[in-house]
Amino acid sequence: MIGRGSSAPCATWGGTGTSARCQGVGTGCAARSGRRATERQLTAARERKQRLVDLLVDGTLDRDTYKQENDGNELRISELAVELAGVEVPEVDLGEALDFATDVLADAAHHWREFAPKTRREFQILLFPDGIHYSPNGRFGTPRTSFLFSGLRAAEGGEKRVVARTGFEPVLPA
Repeated sequence: MIGRGSSAPCATWGGTGTSARCQGVGTGCAARSGRRATERQLTAARERKQRLVDLLVDGTLDRDTYKQENDGNELRISELAVELAGVEVPEVDLGEALDFATDVLADAAHHWREFAPKTRREFQILLFPDGIHYSPNGRFGTPRTSFLFSGLRAAEGGEKRVVARTGFEPVLPA
């Protein structure tokens, strides 16, 4: 199941839900203290930047020294801002992500039932970009094939007939 408590790779369907919730559990006070220290460091770096500008304008600091000092200070400001924002770039195991995507496409109906409502909607849009249409003669169809299935057809060397899995469409008589 994707969503709460899942162990699917972060690159798919909005993350696992567990890694974000688990970080910082039981460390509220320490986390707040660390955040305050980072905020102080960021303020100090910004003040240093302003002092460098003032020294340059006053002529006390030459342009080359200013550039060298400011470049390092700008990098530090960026690092601290990212740390404060809590931005983390997840490491994704490409093989695991591909295995998960293959599994989802192989049994889309099962996974759709397991997804959270928001994820279901996103998944439907991914599979059926223009929605599913019903015609008066009782048939369902899609005006445009999803890039996922178009890519599969191209990778297999053309269109092939495959037996549909039950559960996603009504079972047709043999």
